[in-house]
Amino acid sequence: MVSNNPLAIITGASTGIGKYISLQLAENNYNVILISRNEQNLKLVKSQIEEKGGNCTIISADIGTDSSIEKISSIIGDKNIDVLVNNAGVGIFNSIENITISDWDQQMNTNLRGSFLMTQLSVESMIKRRSGKIIFM
Repeated sequence: MVSNNPLAIITGASTGIGKYISLQLAENNYNVILISRNEQNLKLVKSQIEEKGGNCTIISADIGTDSSIEKISSIIGDKNIDVLVNNAGVGIFNSIENITISDWDQQMNTNLRGSFLMTQLSVESMIKRRSGKIIFM
């Protein structure tokens, strides 16, 4: 990655709003790290970014799991993060009596815990530099 460009991390980057935000940030000279569970879709977004001359790294991971957070942390290392977009989300739409504890845990682990952990990974460099943006979708 080009080190003089700002760095953005986008979770849920393989489709929808996350994909769009990733493409826009890359077009505006950000190096982007795209995170999603769907590696195939991440590769498609990466190719779109690189076709336009952008710099991109993909991480196939489920931010709701400890092992994925460890993986993400090892890849990000001590990079200065300028923008974090917490966009990953899981929605299970069913009547309350049909939602299982497992369904509930999956939603909470991704939507809340995962966003919290990604923020923890990113905020230290922002605090040190007194600069950065964290966006929750």
